[in-house]
Amino acid sequence: MRTVSIEEFTPENFQVYGHILDASQAKPRLNFCVDFINERSDARLNLALIQAPMISLPFSYDVLERHPYSEQIFLPLSTTISLIVVARSDHEAKPDFTTLKAFIIPPGLGIIYRPDTWHTGMVALEGPGHFAMLIHEAGTDDDCHYLPVPRFEVRA
Repeated sequence: MRTVSIEEFTPENFQVYGHILDASQAKPRLNFCVDFINERSDARLNLALIQAPMISLPFSYDVLERHPYSEQIFLPLSTTISLIVVARSDHEAKPDFTTLKAFIIPPGLGIIYRPDTWHTGMVALEGPGHFAMLIHEAGTDDDCHYLPVPRFEVRA
């Protein structure tokens, strides 16, 4: 089974997968003027409230997901530490396992996944994980692609 080690969660390490939103830099306000990518005219903005399950490490996964046409934003609604695993797509739109990375997200940080970024579901490492999630969806199978993958394990 493949093992993925956790890397330092910095804007530089995360940039090929998306952006970090850091509320601690707001004094008293910090704007994130971004073009929220939506490549389908029939897709509407969906705001969902997510309760992430709490897990402990090591933890294994056997499914990845991606959103090929929209960015996806997660904003924390609670102060918890969370874990994500991400990968870029290869030339066949499958996960490129050479780019598979795990990150621990400290409390107070949000993320924006770029379109076509493979990722795991959001999980919490401490306390309840509550998030607001934004994405453009059209109500079709192209909103989210799930893919069973060979089981891999994330270790601290």
